[in-house]
Amino acid sequence: AQTVKYAVIPYEVAHPGQHCEADNGEIVCGKDVKDDVATWATLFFAMFMHGGLLHIGGNMLFLWIFGNNIEDSMHPALFVVFYLAGGVVATLSQVAMDPNSAIPNLGASGAIAAVLGAYALLYPRARVVTLVFIVFFVTLLRLPALVVLGLWFLFQLIDLGAQPSGGGG
Repeated sequence: AQTVKYAVIPYEVAHPGQHCEADNGEIVCGKDVKDDVATWATLFFAMFMHGGLLHIGGNMLFLWIFGNNIEDSMHPALFVVFYLAGGVVATLSQVAMDPNSAIPNLGASGAIAAVLGAYALLYPRARVVTLVFIVFFVTLLRLPALVVLGLWFLFQLIDLGAQPSGGGG
């Protein structure tokens, strides 16, 4: 119930004045609400919710590796605005893709994607020390940042393909 309350539900954003609620394990949309402020506030709340430890761990790992360089390239307050704007734009893009979806949307992946995109633009020739696992062999390699960012993007596509039908965004 808390996920439905604080996550972004594309239907609510695309249909102002309409609200969705959890009902016996299903999300039911269409209830009229007078005050729609909470729906718009979820655009920010949802960025600070995550679907589990791996979700938040992965986001924070990439933010830690790449975010500090982007923050150093701009004022810290501007970085916060950039990060939040990236998350909001990503969420609104998700809403535009399926405005009738009642599937809760949460996490900072959109904001992280904005940071990674900025890194790719500002530091296209940078190399990153990366821990590589090959079966039982573990080593550190200096890989081009664009390769690491490309792998992140590939993992996002794999994760998207692994979602059950109607299961996640």
